[in-house]
Formats: sequence, structure tokens, C-alpha cells
Amino acid sequence: DPFYGYEYIARLCARFITHLFACPEYPPTSTQSQAKLPHFIAYAFHRTKLHESVTFAALALLQRLKARFPTARGSSGHRLFISAFMIASKVICDDTYSNKSWSIVAQGMFTLREINQMEREMCNYLDWELTVDNPILADFTTMVKEDFSSSQGPYPTYPLKVVSKRAAKAASTSTKSTPIPEHNSTTSPIPIGHSSSPRKPPQSLVPPRKGSPTIDMSPDTPASSYSDTTSPATSSSPQTP
Repeated sequence: DPFYGYEYIARLCARFITHLFACPEYPPTSTQSQAKLPHFIAYAFHRTKLHESVTFAALALLQRLKARFPTARGSSGHRLFISAFMIASKVICDDTYSNKSWSIVAQGMFTLREINQMEREMCNYLDWELTVDNPILADFTTMVKEDFSSSQGPYPTYPLKVVSKRAAKAASTSTKSTPIPEHNSTTSPIPIGHSSSPRKPPQSLVPPRKGSPTIDMSPDTPASSYSDTTSPATSSSPQTP
């Protein structure tokens, strides 16, 4: 079984990610892999055996990312999924895998250096809003299962307040006379920071001269504060899966 018993949920996740970011089904040629996105996702489920809540928390992070950068497209659904899945597991699970183990979960498609870089960039894109509260997660899980179970679209795109407590709170305290804009009220690919001075956008989110910006968490020189075996989100890990 190429899906290891996870065909339904793997296809649902692949459908969701492809819809959000218009990702190709195959990974970039630079990875020297031909693993289709649903098979790649199923293998990650098979190796990690993580609870379903981690899966939908990862999809919620990706929905949050898309809502923050509405015009962004993804060059690799494989990169987007493994980054979000890894971060969601570190937020939810008390004991989680090291980034070296996550490179194994990713079938060696990405080096440890790339895994580290992808994690850092994803956290930056999300402005470090990485927690998905239980009520939000429960409602989001129900919606995704209902809306993406079929292989036939069209599929919806949810607003930021559906997956972001921060945005939902802003919406609930706004009034008709003085509405508070949500993050997704702009199509700018540059993240909105909280400081008075503009923050330099991650290089991979700077829009090209033509078309929409592409979210491509490509490898870069790792920051000196992170080692090859640790990550921004955790310092302890269980045995390699």
C-alpha cells in the first residue's frame, strides 16, 4: 500500500495544500525524488504516528499563512507540508522529534540544513503565531473534512479569523463605524510587523517582477544560533522514527 493506510487523510491534505498554494504534485527536480504529494504526506504519517490533531493544526498554520499572504503561491507542497507538520508537532507534543529525524520523515528529500531553514522561515512568515487553540482546531477540522473530502471542487478559502485567535479577537472588538482590518485585508507579500519600523521581508517572499509571489523556503546559510541537531522550537527529541 503506497499510502500505508492513510489514503483518505493524505489525499485530503494534498488537496487542501494544492488548492491554497497552487503547488505542483511532484517535488522540485532538485530533490531528485518522484514522490507525489499525497504519497509523501502518507509516508510522514506512517513514520511519525502522530495524532490527527497535529495534522489539522499543520493545515491551520498553512491556512493562516495563506490568509496573511493572499497572493502567494507555493513552488513545493512537500516543503510547505513538512514545515507546518513539524512545527505543529513541536507545539502540541511534549516530546517531539529532532530536525535530523524530520529529514528522515521527509524521505531524505531535504537536507538537515534545508529542514532548519524551512522551519525558521515558516515561523517568520507566521509572525510566530504558532498555536492553534482547541476550539479553533475543532471547528477547522470539521470544516476541512466537509469541504475537502471530495476530489471534485470548487473548494473554499477560509478567512484568517477562522484559524487565528488574534484575528478573531480583533474582529469581535471592531465596530461598524471603526472597523479593525484583518491581516488578509492587504495583498502585500511583505509581513506586517508589530514594530514602528518596517521589517525586512524574507527573501523568498519578495515578489518577482511579474506574477504572484512564490513561497519557496529554499536553503540559506543557517543562523549561528541554531545547531545541526536542534531547532528554534525544541531542544529535546525522541528516538529517530
